Amino acid sequence: MTTPFEAAKHAPRARRRSTVDGRTTAAKRLRRLQANIDAEVGSRMPEGEARRQLVRRTAAITIFIEDLEARSVSGEPVDQGQYLTAVSTHLSLLGALGIAGAAS
Repeated sequence: MTTPFEAAKHAPRARRRSTVDGRTTAAKRLRRLQANIDAEVGSRMPEGEARRQLVRRTAAITIFIEDLEARSVSGEPVDQGQYLTAVSTHLSLLGALGIAGAAS
C-alpha cells in the first residue's frame, strides 16, 4: 500500500513560470494575448491578483482552443467534448472579465 507521502513524491507538479522558456512561440503568443486581453478589460475590473489570474487563464485557454482547432483542420481527431468544454470555459472567463460579446 502506498502512503500519502510516497504518492505525493510521484504526483505531477505544476510548472513554475520560471522553468518555462519564454522564448518559445507559445510563450510569446501567451504574453501577447495577456497584454491584449488586459488592455481590453481596461477599467471594467480593478487591478489585482484576481484580474491577473483571469487574464492569464483566458489567454492560456485561448491557445489551447487554437491548438485544438489547428489539429482539427489538419485532419487530426479532436475530442469534441474537450473542445466544447474549453470554448464554454473561455466564454465564462471572458464574461467574468466583462469583455463585450461574451456570454453571460
